[in-house]
Parts: sequence; C-alpha cells; structure tokens
Amino acid sequence: MVPESINLFGTDNLTEFNVNPKALKEFEKTEKRRLKEDNARLRKLQEKEKEQEKKHKRKLKQASKGLADNTESHFGKLLISDKDEIPTFLIRCVEFIEKEGLDSEGIYRVPGSRAHVDLLFQKFEEDPHTIIDVLDIPVNAVATALKDFFSKRLPPLFSKDIIKELEDIAGSRGIGTSKVNVEVKTDRSCRLILLKTLLQKLPPMNFLILKYIFEHFVHVSENSKLNSMDSKNLAICWWPTLIPIDFTDMSHFEQLRPYLEDIVQTMIDQFPYLFCGKDAFVMV
Repeated sequence: MVPESINLFGTDNLTEFNVNPKALKEFEKTEKRRLKEDNARLRKLQEKEKEQEKKHKRKLKQASKGLADNTESHFGKLLISDKDEIPTFLIRCVEFIEKEGLDSEGIYRVPGSRAHVDLLFQKFEEDPHTIIDVLDIPVNAVATALKDFFSKRLPPLFSKDIIKELEDIAGSRGIGTSKVNVEVKTDRSCRLILLKTLLQKLPPMNFLILKYIFEHFVHVSENSKLNSMDSKNLAICWWPTLIPIDFTDMSHFEQLRPYLEDIVQTMIDQFPYLFCGKDAFVMV
C-alpha cells in the first residue's frame, strides 16, 4: 500500500511549490505516475526473469534427455518413435535384419549398395512407417544404412567426457593422466563394474537406444556359426561408429583401436550384466 502523501514526501521536495495546494496536488499526481511507471517496469523485469528461468529449465530438461527435443526437425522423420523412445528407423532395420540376415555371412562387414542405402533413407523420410520388406532392398544394404544412421543421422550417444572415461576404463589412456587406479584397470571384474556405472550415467534415451542395438548384436553373435559375426567381429565393425574419436594421426588411431574394440565387445558379451541389471558376469 502506498503511504499517505503527507508522510511520503519530505518538505525539501515541496519548497519549489511553496506548499501551494494546487501545486502540491500536481506534485502528488506526478509522483504517483512515476511510481506507477516504476512498478510497471519492475513487473516487466520480473516477468522477463521468470521467462529466462523457464527457458533455462527447458534447456536443462532437454539436456537431461540426452537427445534434444528438436532432433526430429533436424534429422527429419527418421527419429520418430513408435515405442520406448527408440527411433522407428532403428526398429524397422533391426527387425528386418533379424528376420532376413542372421544367416547372412559377413552381415555389417560386407557393405551394401549406396543406391539402395540412399533409397531406404528417402523412403523413410517420405513415410516413417515404411515397410522394408516391400522395397526389395538387400539385407546388407539395410545393415549399411543402420550403421550410417548411427554415424550420420543420430546425435552421438556418448559425450566427449563419457568417451574419455571409457578410454580410462579400457586402459588406453596413459597411466599418468588416467583417473582410474592402475590395479582397477588390470582387474577385469572391476572394469566391468566401472563400465556399468558409466553406462548408468547416460541420459535415459541414450541408454535405451544403446540397449536396443546391443541386444541386436547379441542376437547376431548368437548366430555367428552362420554369419561369421561373433562379438569380436561386430566390435571391429561397430566401435568407430558408436564411439567416435577425433583422430589426429594414424598412430593415435592404432593406439586406441584395440582398447575401444574391447569395450564394445565387452558390452556385447556382458549385455545381461551391463544393460539388464543381472548381478553375475557372463563367463566368456
């Protein structure tokens, strides 16, 4: 509540009006108008601050989901999900490969035709519910398209910080710079525990997508007698796609390669423990 004008204004402010009733009334009007304008400006500032706070919260929420909410507009209809936040394109490709390609020798190792890969992406851009079976596209082309989806269409599932921690766990980083104790790095069971803890740090959507594709890798490797793609061969084909590293030179590449291959192979071999909450390791 605004105090009475007699109490609000000091005599120093009224000297120029000579306490003239008319001038005093005019002065009070001027002051009230000024206060009203000041209050309006203050409300605008408060509203602006609230809006900025809302925007900040929205950004935090998007970051916590891992893949930003605007990825659909950026990557087209390929990221529209049917269930469990798994992109439809990923689901359709995996289902097709598991139906038609589990006995295909060298699946993921033998590339498909680029024309077929481009056609598949085009069809899904036109209709996210495209049925691959009716397109007459070979299974190797679908497998190549799936790899392209992860490397070129889907935002990275591992942040740079997570990748550095993966390198630490794998034992590929220099002992002097690694945060992981040397004894722990040489103990495979301890490294598995660290890897599971690291995967649990991932945003939920990233974790779900990883779980989905690695469950698929398990199915492929279970048929390795037919397709010659055991967990090691799958890791060789997929680690550069799933764990993108900025290589400065070939020597750096060769230094990291065996360690990161081992990480991906471990994620396949130890899928029940790392992704499904099982308590026991799988002996391989």
